[in-house]
Amino acid sequence: MDILFQRALDECTQQKVILILARQNGLADDITYKGLLNGMKRENQNRKEKLARGEPVYGPQQFSMDEYLGWYFLNLEAELKQTVGEANYDALLRQSISRASIELRPLYDTLKEDYK
Repeated sequence: MDILFQRALDECTQQKVILILARQNGLADDITYKGLLNGMKRENQNRKEKLARGEPVYGPQQFSMDEYLGWYFLNLEAELKQTVGEANYDALLRQSISRASIELRPLYDTLKEDYK
C-alpha cells in the first residue's frame, strides 16, 4: 500500500511541478483545478464548433477529464521542452521534483493514515 501511495504522490508532484514550470515560463496562466476544468470546457467547445463547421478534429470529439489531462500534460511538456530546451527541462524537472518531494514529505506522513 505504501508503494502505491508513494507512486501516486510522485505522479501528483511531477504534474504540479510541470504546471508551476509552465506558469513560470509563460505557458500557463491558471494552474488550479478550476483553471484546468475551464481549459477542458474551452477545448471541448472549440472542438464542437470545429465539427459543426466541418473542420477536422484530431483525437476525441469531446474530452473527459482524464483524457483532457493526458492530452494537456503531453502538449504542455512538449511546449516546455521547446521553451527551455530538452536537457534543461529534464534537469529543471528533476531538481524541482526533488525539492517539492522534500517539502511535501512531512505533509504526506501526517495525512497518510487518514487515507488508508
